[in-house]
Amino acid sequence: MTLEQESRRGEQARRLLEDPLLQEAFASVDRALREAWAATQDDATAERERLWLMLKLLGRVRIHVVDVLQTGKLADGQLTEPRPPL
Repeated sequence: MTLEQESRRGEQARRLLEDPLLQEAFASVDRALREAWAATQDDATAERERLWLMLKLLGRVRIHVVDVLQTGKLADGQLTEPRPPL
């Protein structure tokens, strides 16, 4: 992927992370999963593990978008730094 493409993806990731609707979605799903996890019966180990996995996956999605944002920032830095003459 080119630096320009990485930069554009980083800008898209920034917009996503700042979008109130996406922030609300992440918070709402996180809260619902934690509440469901806390409400499981003592013997519902498989259900708790499933909910915990869902929480972890939600976090991985968020981390991926943050990684794209950071890569975009690095690309921006490389695009703006002066290049030595050949």
